[in-house]
Amino acid sequence: MRPARPVPPRPSALRPALRPALRFALLTILLVAVLSAGCAAPRRPAPAPARPAQGYRVLDQAEAVALARTMRAENQGLFSWLALRPALDQSLVYLLSGDPDEELLDPGAAVREQTGPITRARLVRSAERLKGLLGLLDVDPAPLGREFTWIEVLPDVLTTGYYLPTVHASLTPDDVYRYPLYGPPDDVRALDLGAFHPRWKGQTLYYRMENGAPVPYFDRDAIDYQGALEGRGLELAWARDPVEVQNLQTQGSGVLLLPDGSEIGVGYAGKNGRQFKGLGGIFKRGGYLENGGPSYGNMSRYVAEHPEREREIMVQNPSYVFFRRLEGAALGATGRPVTGRATLAVDPAVVPLGAAAFYNATLPPMSPDGCFAPTAGIGLAQDMGGAIKGRHVDYFWGEGPGAEYAAWRTNTRASLYILLAPGPDAKPGANPGANPGANPNVQASAHTDN
Repeated sequence: MRPARPVPPRPSALRPALRPALRFALLTILLVAVLSAGCAAPRRPAPAPARPAQGYRVLDQAEAVALARTMRAENQGLFSWLALRPALDQSLVYLLSGDPDEELLDPGAAVREQTGPITRARLVRSAERLKGLLGLLDVDPAPLGREFTWIEVLPDVLTTGYYLPTVHASLTPDDVYRYPLYGPPDDVRALDLGAFHPRWKGQTLYYRMENGAPVPYFDRDAIDYQGALEGRGLELAWARDPVEVQNLQTQGSGVLLLPDGSEIGVGYAGKNGRQFKGLGGIFKRGGYLENGGPSYGNMSRYVAEHPEREREIMVQNPSYVFFRRLEGAALGATGRPVTGRATLAVDPAVVPLGAAAFYNATLPPMSPDGCFAPTAGIGLAQDMGGAIKGRHVDYFWGEGPGAEYAAWRTNTRASLYILLAPGPDAKPGANPGANPGANPNVQASAHTDN
């Protein structure tokens, strides 16, 4: 039982001589508290009701509207929600390129009963409906909650970040530029394991044939330090820093900065299928850096200063990515350009490619003088990643120093909700979140399944 608090004397009982001193002490305490707080930690929301450990849940309309009202375009680095239109157009190009009746996600029987099947055509309607709604969201974001079915991905998803790096490279090798970037070899073979058993859906085995038998494809040690791919004409360019090469392979695409100042875009073209181990984790586990965190700058300096340990460090990540030259913007897994602060890399078995999603996460600033801040916004599933499996999304920050700074510091949990427009494949009246008539200013999509 807490002890009773003593009753303080009335203000009039305080001696006048003590009042200025007391005020000064209180102001000092307040000032110290403010200065020491720095970036205030975001307030934690009230506990949510009990939810399934893993799966999906359909939100009721009141929940969806309340969440929608928390988002602001400027918190996502956008001048207006209308800035998402070009990115949505890229999703539509991808979605319209396939069979409209293809089911892209099975959310389970209970959710399917409320939403109907999640087909490619359904995602087309969702993207088009969202495009038509963007102009209204700047004034009132609530219609996003009224006009869509919100399907929550459970549990909260691990959220990391990636960006478009710049790699110093040359089209010819020399003593400085000696680390090759390879195009895809023609002897990499891939086997869809999902064709053999449903439990392996989404898993692919990469291999090569040797003496008539399948064997794992060459790992990083064999490729970079034993010359497994030399003499095959696969080199696209040569980089000067092996850490920059691994970073490029981790991000999936980037820009090659040539000695004459010109630039060449490169994008993902395949992989060896070996297990991925992040270079930052390798440095942490190995205790290679005594001072400073494992930023790519620190790791590059360490390898340059300790060349005798380069191979030891680099080969701990056996995964290897192959590239192709790009004529324009960096491309995602949809084959379409990705957009900073909008594109999400996802596992398509959890979030279908082409889907729009609402997210709520505490994200880092893009410079050292900023603060981590709660961010509610709209993301577009337009990319994939070798390490992005299950309930894990990768937030694309774009390019430049700010994007690199933020991507390295993105490691949090996020609430994620797939946005699904109502349509003829939904069970009428089953989902209170889908209410086509809630806002007369919003036009239904003219697209049909045909």
